[in-house]
Amino acid sequence: PEHDGVIIDADGDRESDLEDHVVLFDRDAESGEWLARFAEEDDGEEEWLAGLRADMDFLRFLPGEAVEVGDRWSVEVAAIEDFFEPGGELMVVPEGDGDHDAPEGGIQISIGDTGGSTDWSELEGDVTVEFVEIRTEGDNRLGVLAIALEADGVLDIAADLGTQAADRGVDSVYSLAEIEHEVTGKGEIVWNLTRGCLHSVTFEAESDVTTDMEWSQDAGGMELDLSLHQVSSDTFGLRVGVE
Repeated sequence: PEHDGVIIDADGDRESDLEDHVVLFDRDAESGEWLARFAEEDDGEEEWLAGLRADMDFLRFLPGEAVEVGDRWSVEVAAIEDFFEPGGELMVVPEGDGDHDAPEGGIQISIGDTGGSTDWSELEGDVTVEFVEIRTEGDNRLGVLAIALEADGVLDIAADLGTQAADRGVDSVYSLAEIEHEVTGKGEIVWNLTRGCLHSVTFEAESDVTTDMEWSQDAGGMELDLSLHQVSSDTFGLRVGVE
């Protein structure tokens, strides 16, 4: 990278003191805070734990202050990625580069990968949470949260597709590449108030996706002007239980 006309060499290996160590988080019963510690028989230094914080899926749906049954609040739309990508973005990557040779006399047209183009933070809408009830199972008190969402937005992926084409050595220029999302859903998050962690999640959503693309591509010495219009509707369901 270059900064104020000076080129900075950013190459090099970096190491963490936490490498090969196991860090656990315990919830303090009085404060409700998560405290970091090393696993038993781990010889890590306490100072290495400074700055670490606990995080887990669906934390963003919890209130930032004390609430009572019947209270409602809103969370950022980006939080819905916990439903659609729990644990992070996990993708199945096929072997090889995914390119296929065109048959003799044919022309190979490359569209690019639009599958991972959902940036939930770019959508707008409402995600509401209602504290429905507290119930007891064994020694655990469980807080039940009802979730309702309605969001939409248009994502511009022209630059991303252009980068993909350049990486594959394909001469493509995208003048239009947009994905329009409309998603509605509802579900339930059950939080273990005794242990301070997730107990279960159920969620269902319906989404409509419209993709519009216009691009030019060099194929076999010919300049092709191409377009794509695609509409899809999906139903999504998620059920999670924690032992």
